[in-house]
Amino acid sequence: MLVLMRHGQSVWNRKPARPDFVWRYAGTVDIPLSEVGMQEALEAGHALQHIPLDLVFCSQMDRARTTVAIALSSHDSGKTPVVVHSSPLSAPVFDDLVEPHPTRFVLPVYVTSALNERHFGSLQGVPSTQHPPDIGGAIRNDYRLKFPGDKGERVPLLYAFEKGVDEDGGRLVPVVTENRRARARSIARSLSKDNMVLDT
Repeated sequence: MLVLMRHGQSVWNRKPARPDFVWRYAGTVDIPLSEVGMQEALEAGHALQHIPLDLVFCSQMDRARTTVAIALSSHDSGKTPVVVHSSPLSAPVFDDLVEPHPTRFVLPVYVTSALNERHFGSLQGVPSTQHPPDIGGAIRNDYRLKFPGDKGERVPLLYAFEKGVDEDGGRLVPVVTENRRARARSIARSLSKDNMVLDT
């Protein structure tokens, strides 16, 4: 089974005090969760608490890492989520743990830049009310289009998440842990705020 979860609401996604600044694309800017986002992560954790988990992949962004930490805090397994600094190709290596099989009480969390949000180019950080109307809507409706600006990315460049994450964050490879194979498939669109569970 593959569980896909979007991070909770970020500070730039929340309803702001000024109505003329509706929301901002966070993209590669490391924006934290809002209070609502923290509550959403807690609710997601309750939805996941009975689902067996073998490993977790997460972007490097604070909003994603915080969502993972909060969501897993109430998991039935009682395992502690621990960021793993070894390659997913090999068995997890937990620095400073002498236990021969720590995955009995530790849940490996692979944090990788391969899952970071795309760069929204010249729209990144700009209030939505200042987005050109002919650009923002078109990009949201056609995921093949590139965001404007030198650094703007388009979705096909990003969804390479085929089989797992290589330690250099570029190429994606199979992941095996405790004789179980974890596989993620490409996703053509951004996830909604609802959790998605896929039987594989």
